[in-house]
Amino acid sequence: MKNLFLLLLLSVAIFGFNSCEKIAEENNNGDTSEAGTGNNLKATVVSYDNFYDGMDWTFTSSPAIPATSGTWTLCGYSANSRWGRLSWNWASCPLYPSLVTSSGGYINLQVPGSLQKKGAQIESIRNDYWYGSYRAKMKSGAHSGSDTQGSCTGFFYYNSATEQEIDVEILSYEHLTKKVHFTTHPGNYTLAYVLPSDPTSAYIEYGFDWYSNKVDFFINGVKVKTQTLAVPTTKGKIILNNWTGNTWAGAPSPSVSNLSVDYIWHAPFLLVTYPDVSGIIWKKRSSKTITWNRYGDASSNLVNVELWKNGALYQVIKSGAANTGSLIWTIPTTILSANNYQIKIHSALNSNYFDFSNTGFTIQ
Repeated sequence: MKNLFLLLLLSVAIFGFNSCEKIAEENNNGDTSEAGTGNNLKATVVSYDNFYDGMDWTFTSSPAIPATSGTWTLCGYSANSRWGRLSWNWASCPLYPSLVTSSGGYINLQVPGSLQKKGAQIESIRNDYWYGSYRAKMKSGAHSGSDTQGSCTGFFYYNSATEQEIDVEILSYEHLTKKVHFTTHPGNYTLAYVLPSDPTSAYIEYGFDWYSNKVDFFINGVKVKTQTLAVPTTKGKIILNNWTGNTWAGAPSPSVSNLSVDYIWHAPFLLVTYPDVSGIIWKKRSSKTITWNRYGDASSNLVNVELWKNGALYQVIKSGAANTGSLIWTIPTTILSANNYQIKIHSALNSNYFDFSNTGFTIQ
């Protein structure tokens, strides 16, 4: 998986999010859709569009991190500020931005050892993540010391105003039992699962699919647990942290504990892939193939395909369409000529499962 991410990075300057030169695309009736300059990775590597549309981080070639351990502010981690390194007290454990580093395609969040109650955390700058699929591949921090010492690795969704959470947590002092904890809040509803290997010695992909009525938890792409209690309903942030110093995480250890993260990604359950680049021009009377990707259980439901203009519904293209990932649409002559259209796909089961095409396109 990591090699695929490195190939992706060779084709797109993902960390600078600089404009990418798009080539002209031949559409299915011979017209040329001019895809101009934009910053939409989905146009370049369609098979990886989910890594861009929501949240993506492969932790390769990230910029140098300044020494800011003395500050207590939300610091921009990257040049594009998709992530922030937090400095505050987490469960009475001070979090220091200087304990977040990156090297060789991984990000490292450190508990520094020497019996110090210190930790590290990064969180998404965006706070509007909602229903969809979430994955993170990481190796939890090992440590030396007694079975009451250690650190807690966390990968989770969080809304501070409502105290709603979806947590994936590994306790280093439990590493021999290969245990992971899946928890929803408020209420602290926890499900435990035995991992296929020691989480402190191997990279494992952890994940969850968040629906309106349940959360499915995954290990290496396989669904292993389902939680229907305390399912969050509000949008929030995505957080990674490594901390120590209480009865849950364990007392501070004499040795360093490093959480190493390979990648993290998010995808909404439905994701428009075409039209989804700037500069597209569709002619009236022409037939176009609208395409989208499907994730999670919601992919089996019928969908509604809609045309939006200036942020408002303009026309229903197809209601209750089969969720095959594509639909051919012949553009009526009655459509108003304009350059600010978008396609919206949403589940007929739940209108909260949806996606818009990223940029406006033209019909003439």
